[in-house]
Amino acid sequence: MAPQPFSMWFNALTERQLKGLVTDFRVGNLWFTDEGLVVDGQAVMPSEQRMPIVLCFLIFGIGVIIASMIMEAAFRKQKQLLIPWDKVRTIAYTPKRDIACILFDAPSFYNPNKVKTFSLAFKLAPHIVEPFMHFSNQYVPDKVQQVNIPNSSMRLLLVLLVIIGLMIVFVAIASMQSGH
Repeated sequence: MAPQPFSMWFNALTERQLKGLVTDFRVGNLWFTDEGLVVDGQAVMPSEQRMPIVLCFLIFGIGVIIASMIMEAAFRKQKQLLIPWDKVRTIAYTPKRDIACILFDAPSFYNPNKVKTFSLAFKLAPHIVEPFMHFSNQYVPDKVQQVNIPNSSMRLLLVLLVIIGLMIVFVAIASMQSGH
């Protein structure tokens, strides 16, 4: 007997990922079907489109944080994606925090022949944990793992601190050279 479809609402945790790129989806519904996972929701522009626009904002003197906030809020659109079960790499679950992450392969925005790996992480409501785990194990039992899903915002903070540090070093070197 085929499993019955299961659906749930999600609010993506963009600061968490296993590996690959953070998916463009921010909120929506997730369906477990015989064909695969169907993600239907609000998505931001793909990162390949966002980065040139954010760089333009920087050139005109608008900060990275403000530019990113504008891109997150103003450019959302309805999007639907079917992820066949053979394209799901991992369904991870962190029991202490009730956080799940689906790691999957999908075509690149600019080159549909190129496949990229994406992470869609979200918090599970207490009443959803059991059915989510049940259907995950029913459809892809060999791909379900209990792991700690890392917080990638710490990596971003480290990168920003390194960039700021390098800018301070360059300013210091430039001011020492102009003083001679």
